[in-house]
Amino acid sequence: MPPRQATTRTRKKAATTKRPAAKRPVEKRPAAKRSAAKKAPARRRVARRRPTALVGIDLGGTKVQAIRVEGDEVVASARRSTPSGGPEAVVATVAEVVRELGDPKDVVAVGMGAPGAVEAGTGVVRRAPNLEGFDRPVPLGPMLADALGGAAVAVDNDVNLAALAEHGLGAGVGSDDLLAVFVGTGVGGGLVVGGQVRHGPGGVAGEIGHVVVKDG
Repeated sequence: MPPRQATTRTRKKAATTKRPAAKRPVEKRPAAKRSAAKKAPARRRVARRRPTALVGIDLGGTKVQAIRVEGDEVVASARRSTPSGGPEAVVATVAEVVRELGDPKDVVAVGMGAPGAVEAGTGVVRRAPNLEGFDRPVPLGPMLADALGGAAVAVDNDVNLAALAEHGLGAGVGSDDLLAVFVGTGVGGGLVVGGQVRHGPGGVAGEIGHVVVKDG
């Protein structure tokens, strides 16, 4: 028996049957390469510690004595003999004493009392009879500042500073005027008038130890 021929309907259905479309190959884009190097951790800014310490120095004919103060407390002290050899040797010794007390970078300012006539506000010792090599003007303050890496240094006559301390904290509290006399290698005097230290035109106001007394 001969095979049956497909009907027209069947042929149309067969003709309209859609073949599945061929899938186009999907192009894969290369993934962005991640940096092999890890990001460096953010650096924390370390706040610089502000200097808070103060150093006080008493320079005499036989000794160099110093203290370091933080807040209201004396935290260190040191003492050495005053060297011979002139201003350079004195400055070197004073700088060593300051370093012995602690790191100079933590020091706000250095105050020094020196014997003899001192020019107010300049740190220059015009003459100090009991210090070798100080028979001429010596820029003691600037020299010490350089030796300490640029620290702020103030210099005045030692007894002037002692008189000021007695006026504000000691025997002279409540008095407007004060004469302080200190006996050490020499005899020193400091004069406070109206609450202010008097230096005089030559820087020796109150220095009774340098007054020459003549008979008659």
